[in-house]
Amino acid sequence: DRDELIVIRSDESSGSDVLDNELTNLATWLEGSYQKADSKLIIPLKSGNSLTLLLNKEVDVEFASSLISLLKTIKRGIQVHEDFSGGIVSPAELLVCHFTGIKALEDEYGSAEIVKQGVEVVQTALTKAFDQLQGAYNGKIVGLVISTKEASTSLASIIDAPSSLHISRRLAEASKTNATASIAAIYLVRLSLAWITGIIFLVSTLIGICLLMNMPLTRDTLLYSNVKMD
Repeated sequence: DRDELIVIRSDESSGSDVLDNELTNLATWLEGSYQKADSKLIIPLKSGNSLTLLLNKEVDVEFASSLISLLKTIKRGIQVHEDFSGGIVSPAELLVCHFTGIKALEDEYGSAEIVKQGVEVVQTALTKAFDQLQGAYNGKIVGLVISTKEASTSLASIIDAPSSLHISRRLAEASKTNATASIAAIYLVRLSLAWITGIIFLVSTLIGICLLMNMPLTRDTLLYSNVKMD
């Protein structure tokens, strides 16, 4: 059901739109460093070396931008998941991210070492992203699909709608159901209180009558019963 699906798409902003705080966040996430004065982004590798991106080069900025897009998509997905956790509607969530950084490096540098280092950085980023999602979703992730080709037509048909509208009908239906249930509950409580109050009055009246009928006829009891005595 399309109404039970939320699609979180990757940020498609161009490399020139990368901000300093985004580069700083990326460096922190990948345990590297961002040197603003030198326009360098240094990312450590598992091999012990490091990938140095020169941010005055368009291709290096594009690679960094792709990594930032991945990070922002993951964060946005986690935020959406937290917003709906424990709510009325618990839709499935699909994160779609397009990563073009490696292709940009290959087009510029061919088979140079920097391309291999870029691949290693992407592998590290994907591992971190998956671990982060696993923690946020409590392990409830169906899977991770990585493809070098464009999404298939069937996948495109699934996600071809604004994600913010996918669950609107479900929310509306759930709200109506909740409203009806609340009205019914209030009516039931009021009806119960009315019956309980009526029963209490009836029992009190019967007890009063019984006590009055069994009361001995003395001067005090007659005065208590408002009987005029000459």
